[in-house]
Amino acid sequence: MSVAVCRKEVRLMLRFLHQCGETLIMRHLQTFKYVRAIVEAGSIRGAAETLAISPSALNRNIQALELDLGISVFDRLSRGVALSVEGELFYRFALEQLTSYDRMNSQIEAVKGLHIGKVTIGVSADIHTGFLVPLITEFKQEFPQVELSIQLVSQSDLEDQLVNGNIDFALFYQPQLSRNIKINFSKQVDICLMVPNGAKLGQDRTARLHHLEGLNLVTPPAHTELMAKFEGACERQDIEPTLYLSCPDQTQYLQQTPIALIGLAILPNPNQIGVVPVGYKILKLHENDVGSGYINVVIERKRHLSFAASKFHERLTYNLDQ
Repeated sequence: MSVAVCRKEVRLMLRFLHQCGETLIMRHLQTFKYVRAIVEAGSIRGAAETLAISPSALNRNIQALELDLGISVFDRLSRGVALSVEGELFYRFALEQLTSYDRMNSQIEAVKGLHIGKVTIGVSADIHTGFLVPLITEFKQEFPQVELSIQLVSQSDLEDQLVNGNIDFALFYQPQLSRNIKINFSKQVDICLMVPNGAKLGQDRTARLHHLEGLNLVTPPAHTELMAKFEGACERQDIEPTLYLSCPDQTQYLQQTPIALIGLAILPNPNQIGVVPVGYKILKLHENDVGSGYINVVIERKRHLSFAASKFHERLTYNLDQ
């Protein structure tokens, strides 16, 4: 390219930038997209088919742009169109404007998504959710317009709930993975017992499975992974504990009943204040009897979390990691 042509391009760009205040740029944003489509298709007719508008309407739009700029963006050829020398310079500028506009929209949507929106967390019914209370309270104080929802999810429904977008992500004990689900965070946890302070059960904060025989247990619902593991261990050792009640939140019942009961649960943060009912202590079932397991934060493999969901996910995993 000659020096004269380069200087001409610079002059054209300077003139265009001088002319293109925000109003002109905003007015022609759609036309910038039209120009991009024409370049990619190689013809006005081909671009019109892609854009679902008539070729004549598309051509009029480009002519209006050229009139505003005082340049010819395209050279009309016998077969299609090609960018003119000035058009090549303009095309680079148009792509920059579209990229900047898309980036701005993404940032606006991110901020909107953080301050206004809904976050739904799925939780398996064998995980005690009391540890979430201070986390939710802190998040709501900072972002009061974000609606938070906790939804109990069964193993059989987990994949469908994630894939269908009914939940943003899930906190799950021993999930059955598939090609649609990926683990974002994992933590090994013990199977815990919530025991009345006066009960003489176990030692060194540990209990054996045979210690539970004849005692009344409040357990998570049947068909949870915790109950499958617990019942399998009892069957192997020929132990028959008394299942007094099955419910998703043992703490509430233990707190209210006057009867001495033992709660069975997965406690992600057993040392957190307020997790255990007043008058109760925590023992863990010995690994030799029931083994250990993992709680996982799982997400649909192709899902991109909203900004609000991402922020809560970040705080949740940080809390669990502590």
